[in-house]
Amino acid sequence: MIRALREYLNNTFAENENEAEDRSLKLACTVLMFEVLRADMQTHPEEIAKIRAHVCRAFEIDQHEADLLMQQARRETEHSVSLHEVIRAVNEEYDAGQKRDLIRMLWDVAYADGELDRYEEHTIRKLADRLHVPHRDFIRSKHQAAGDG
Repeated sequence: MIRALREYLNNTFAENENEAEDRSLKLACTVLMFEVLRADMQTHPEEIAKIRAHVCRAFEIDQHEADLLMQQARRETEHSVSLHEVIRAVNEEYDAGQKRDLIRMLWDVAYADGELDRYEEHTIRKLADRLHVPHRDFIRSKHQAAGDG
């Protein structure tokens, strides 16, 4: 009986821990999208809509959950001093393909308002480097988001 109770508690805490890690990773990716949004010091409704669409689709959540996640990400972005923890979370959990997909989402956010600002591009380049995304994938994602490929 004690063994059964111990297994139940371990499984329960493991599920809660996995849910917390999953939520943290979703938040980390959303924070990175907001970093790109903030790079040019302007917020356009198209950029917010693009972030919402990516969050809903990538994380398979509804718009209400996406809005809550986006609110939290916006607060984190506005009050954060460093992206170290965010980058670490993504690097630990995402494989190369998932990181490439994330960079593509960042490009989509940057292009959502119809123009690419040099500060947005610089931010994505810096994030791609810190996420260890090869330069060819960085460029390919940029061209795909721009509609060139």
